[in-house]
Amino acid sequence: MLDLEATGMIPLPASIRPYLLGAAGIAILAAAIWVWRIDSLRASHKADAANVRREYALFREQVTAKATEALTAQKAVNAAQEQKWKERAHAADQMHETELASANAAAERYIRDNRLLRQAVVRGAGGEAGGAAQGDSAQGGDRSGAAADLVAVTADDVRICTENTRRLIDVRDWALGLNP
Repeated sequence: MLDLEATGMIPLPASIRPYLLGAAGIAILAAAIWVWRIDSLRASHKADAANVRREYALFREQVTAKATEALTAQKAVNAAQEQKWKERAHAADQMHETELASANAAAERYIRDNRLLRQAVVRGAGGEAGGAAQGDSAQGGDRSGAAADLVAVTADDVRICTENTRRLIDVRDWALGLNP
């Protein structure tokens, strides 16, 4: 028999000694070690799983905080850009009103100046009224049979063309100014 006290090991109780000496004892000891190992692995796994859950919760909080921060920053950038566009639109509207008033004044002068000219052309050089009585062609008194190069445009048409042209020019200028 093995003298455990002589080897310096802890003596085993007498009731266990016979089991340890045989093959059955070795199998029981191996099973006990195996159960202990499985239990320690299970406990380790539970601890690791708890750590992973804590880390995931912390990660999720950080991601949520950063996403909220980024969203807030983007909203501020968007609001600043929108304000900038509103200011540009207001300035463009003011400039359009000023330029439209100037264009309308020029159109009214054109209408006034050309209304007199038209009356002079219709009357002819000698003060005679020109018209269909002189033939089917549009001839004036100072024209020697040449067809007239005049086109009649109403004052309202001149005003509409002036307003539309000014608006389109201003819109084009505004659009080109969006990306300086």
